[in-house]
Amino acid sequence: MKKVAGVVIIVFVMGIAPVGAALADNTPAPSSSATSATPQETANPSAAPASGNNGPSGSGTTEEENKKRKKTESSSETSPPASPVGIAPKKKTEPPTVETLVSSTGILIPAGKLLVEDSLEYIHNTASQLAIQGFTVVSALLVGSINVQSVSQDYYMDILTFYYGLTNRLEVEADVPYVYRTENVVTRPIASATSPIEVNTAGSDIGDVQFGLHYQFNQSGMGGTFFLGNVMVKSNSGSNPFSIPITSSTGLLTVQPTGTGFWSVEPGLTVLFPTDPAVFYANAGYIYNFSTNFGGAIGTINPGNATDLSFGAGFSLNEQTSFSIGYDQMTMWPPTENGVQIPLTRVLQMGSLMFGYSYNVSRYFFYMLNVEAGVTPDAPNVQITFRIPLFY
Repeated sequence: MKKVAGVVIIVFVMGIAPVGAALADNTPAPSSSATSATPQETANPSAAPASGNNGPSGSGTTEEENKKRKKTESSSETSPPASPVGIAPKKKTEPPTVETLVSSTGILIPAGKLLVEDSLEYIHNTASQLAIQGFTVVSALLVGSINVQSVSQDYYMDILTFYYGLTNRLEVEADVPYVYRTENVVTRPIASATSPIEVNTAGSDIGDVQFGLHYQFNQSGMGGTFFLGNVMVKSNSGSNPFSIPITSSTGLLTVQPTGTGFWSVEPGLTVLFPTDPAVFYANAGYIYNFSTNFGGAIGTINPGNATDLSFGAGFSLNEQTSFSIGYDQMTMWPPTENGVQIPLTRVLQMGSLMFGYSYNVSRYFFYMLNVEAGVTPDAPNVQITFRIPLFY
């Protein structure tokens, strides 16, 4: 509003400036009654001649001079102004909402609408010189007693995600992943003098299906900050490592699992603060894993709970293109077996830098590419995700 008002004021001043000049050239000095004219009379060009006619006698103003002055004022009023008058200035186009790297960006699906999205994800992780005894949770879930020299893992996932708006502020989500996973291990069995051997395994199947709810607490206000509550529930629909046979000589799994074997729930809070041309965000979550009894010699296993914190900002380059940068820190607590911490396990700190790029065709149709680079030894080396909506 301030910008529009400024334009109107400038046009108004430029429009009346010639009128003042004409009066100065063609009329004598005004009397005291003329100088006390109200601002409305000054702004109205027709008020000036009226005050001249009603001035005190002896002013020297004749009828011929009045006609000449009116003619001069009329010509100055019809001169084209510097800026168009009567035409509203063009409204500034607002930049599109920037996609961020959090799972919920604040653009909730309207009530009764369905969005289907496909994500292609690739994860690469390597580790070396890991001593593993019994059962532990690293990037791969292993059972046995071995000495691992190096591990290289690759995950290829196609995740089909469904979003449905129950209300304009409540959204449900379902993620159905298909996983293809490979692992290369260079190992030497314990208590053996043989040379290190290389083992390659792979596995593919449906992964752990997830369900979620996203709720937007406020529509506006709170200093321009928006708050969203999130709850994600992960199932154990994928193949778990405890049902897969192992190789007796190495203690490694014969095929790779596509799931973890545990149910988990993750409540979280997302905070968004839009400020043109950026959107700042922060996301905090707590992952609670439920214990599972696998029976036999394994017993009851709890993979350990975790906390997840991410923050960053998305920047709009133009009406279609934006990029984002952020950081994610996950802390995973040690696993337990029958209530006792598994030996040689520790707290894992997984930190990653995140970079994203998106191209918005419309509000609900976009292409998005995310890259995460691990900056701590426990984090995956790289994770690449490409997202595209299929139906809305």
